[in-house]
Amino acid sequence: TFSSNFLFWQEAGYFDIESDLKPLLHTWSLAVEEQFYILYPLFLILFWKFGRKRILSFLIVIFIISLFVSNWASLNKPAANFYLLPTRGWEILAGAISAFTLKIYPRPSRSYYINTIVSAIGFLLIISSFLFFSPETQSPSLKTLPLIIGTVFILMFFDKSSPLSKFLSLKPIVFIGLISYSWYLWH
Repeated sequence: TFSSNFLFWQEAGYFDIESDLKPLLHTWSLAVEEQFYILYPLFLILFWKFGRKRILSFLIVIFIISLFVSNWASLNKPAANFYLLPTRGWEILAGAISAFTLKIYPRPSRSYYINTIVSAIGFLLIISSFLFFSPETQSPSLKTLPLIIGTVFILMFFDKSSPLSKFLSLKPIVFIGLISYSWYLWH
């Protein structure tokens, strides 16, 4: 029913000791994604008559609202913030906004160097989360925004001939990518 996130929100926090005994805890994120994938097409159907550029504007407004609600909830309602779509929506919307932007404004002929630099900055923003995040980092919140921006930079500026592409194409990195979701499920 795509509602396990509601169940786990009411029970224990994701990192609580009791969570070790819940083998289906990971389904909370699948529930949030499915809730988004049910609502997003309905949103598009309702607002399509306004045109793509206005839809993009609406998505940006919803992104901003969700981000600020998430930041507030990270301090005031951390369990709800972690498990519920209204406070997780901005993270998923970042990808939707990227896709919509590239559909409306096809990639201009940017230089190889701009693509390489911006996607490398994106990669560094993602890697920085390993260095600067701790179990105490409120997530999601404004503190996790650089991680999402890094992902957007890679999505929008990635160049297949860049050094980053060559690094991410290395067999060990590809292997990790291929098994990462299985690792998550096993975790």
